[in-house]
Amino acid sequence: MIDVAASRRFAASRPWVRLLEVDADHRLAGVSGVIWRQLEALLADMATGENTAPEKVTPCPC
Repeated sequence: MIDVAASRRFAASRPWVRLLEVDADHRLAGVSGVIWRQLEALLADMATGENTAPEKVTPCPC
């Protein structure tokens, strides 16, 4: 498991990184829909250059 603080520090210094924090155990049970929507948005963004993420994802102000 990765410490969320380390992930926040990593994402904070890289504006191209989308950090999606989910409340789930290691299996990510119950959050696959959120992950798939974010993946679809990422692929759409890569194709169009826009930010279409369905859930608001902003850089961590850490």
